[in-house]
Amino acid sequence: MSDWTPDQGGAEGWAAEVACVAYEARDALVLIDPLVAEGDWGEIDALAESHGRPIALVTTCPWHARSSGEAMERYGNSPGIEAWASSVAMADQERMTFKVANLVEEQARVVEGVEALTSDDGNGELTVWIGSIRTVVAADVLIGAEGERTEALRVCPQAWLEGQSTVEQVKEALRPLLERDVEAIVPLHGAPVLSGAAETLRRALGKSDG
Repeated sequence: MSDWTPDQGGAEGWAAEVACVAYEARDALVLIDPLVAEGDWGEIDALAESHGRPIALVTTCPWHARSSGEAMERYGNSPGIEAWASSVAMADQERMTFKVANLVEEQARVVEGVEALTSDDGNGELTVWIGSIRTVVAADVLIGAEGERTEALRVCPQAWLEGQSTVEQVKEALRPLLERDVEAIVPLHGAPVLSGAAETLRRALGKSDG
């Protein structure tokens, strides 16, 4: 992350390294919060060309708009691109500067097997479920292990919610994921959870099997 500064770290901050996700669905190349450093689109260009289908762009929250606007311009004509974002997120016109055709209220089908689910309604954040690989992609609401923080998965601290939601509201919004057969969790901050994901999520949400 090129504009990160050390004062953004700390006990309730975030590390310099953040992630983005590309998933090759049957009907579209799904890009989740693309982040392109210094205009180096080569890898995504190659994916778009080899996949040969339109792009489905999911912006999980205003803070992760990142390179989304550039992607909309770059792929608008070929292979074509369509965007999804929370309707709440669109109020942040400073960050959400591009056209979003698909506004998500609670949940929405992006393409077959991929859903966008509201996980922090106050801040307009979406979490993505990729059913064919049983994977959760989380923006800010879930954080993986990073640096000295060795806990495999945790819900974001209250400070990240900027007074628009509470941690308990976020947990409640995420709990329906416990009904799904989760095999992997990819938080965009911190390490992914690639084994024992369902139980790890259950612990993070403070939900016991009883």
